[in-house]
Amino acid sequence: MASSRSPDEFQNFQFAASVRESLRSQLSPITPSPQSGDVKVEGKNADKEEGLDNIYEYLDEGWFPSPLHIVSEAMGKFKELEEKYQQKLEENQKLIACLEWKLKILKTRNLYAKNNLKTIDLIFNKWKSAVKSVYEY
Repeated sequence: MASSRSPDEFQNFQFAASVRESLRSQLSPITPSPQSGDVKVEGKNADKEEGLDNIYEYLDEGWFPSPLHIVSEAMGKFKELEEKYQQKLEENQKLIACLEWKLKILKTRNLYAKNNLKTIDLIFNKWKSAVKSVYEY
């Protein structure tokens, strides 16, 4: 039995296949273009892991870090931040101690100044009363 396809249909089929092949090579640069005999049509329920395996084959190992590497890197950064925090805490505690000491000194000076003002005020009042009494006579 002779083929039911006309020569024009065959040429259209070849053209569609070549367009499909060129689009496939442009859209997926990671994967090599399949040979014409190796073309596999995947259905809706195709295994998703198979696609990931295909990607992992073509990826550089350094490009896709392992989870262990990510965790160890995060722990290293955490330790660095913890050390910086401890240093800042020590510096701030020293500053707080220094400021508390200065506050105690100022309070003491203020107390002495108040006492001195009271003393000066008493002396001035006595002098004023003495001057008043002199002028009254």
